[in-house]
Amino acid sequence: MLHRPVRILILGSSVSYRVRPPRQLREQGTYAERLEQMFWREGRPVQVINKAVRAGVIPQAVTGFEQVVLRHSPDVVVVHYGINEIVPRFWPRPIHIFLNKPRPLAGKASSECLRLFNGLVNSVIAPAAIRWIRLSPWYSPQRFRRELELLLQMIEKETKALTCVINVAPTTERIETLLPGASDNIRSY
Repeated sequence: MLHRPVRILILGSSVSYRVRPPRQLREQGTYAERLEQMFWREGRPVQVINKAVRAGVIPQAVTGFEQVVLRHSPDVVVVHYGINEIVPRFWPRPIHIFLNKPRPLAGKASSECLRLFNGLVNSVIAPAAIRWIRLSPWYSPQRFRRELELLLQMIEKETKALTCVINVAPTTERIETLLPGASDNIRSY
């Protein structure tokens, strides 16, 4: 029997990091916060640790396994990757991550310029390039499966945690406009 709260660790991309149910107040929280609150209201002490990252992909969890997973000794691991692996690629990953990284301490003018540049690239240039050049996804279905299986094997072997895999959810029209082909990729992956 545990003499501490059950630890639920969430791994994934910005979908897991930022997604939150509709809310009126900040205090209502992200889905990870609400999950923790729900358990506590039912008298079940649970600590939800959200280690999802912006533009996250499975290999980040694999290479950072010790820091991301083992150090938290989770009892349950929620794995929610896929959208970044299956979308068509426009930039090499390091450039994508650099351009989409939040910069709260950057000057207002440079932050605004970068935001406008990202908006132009993400809403006009990238969708056109994906349509006209037929860019391939970041990961092939085979690589996605291999990486996911490796991560799940590591979790099972090293933590014995219960693992919950959340499949890639269907996209919205907005995402399909920005990333043509994303819906087809989701179905095939």
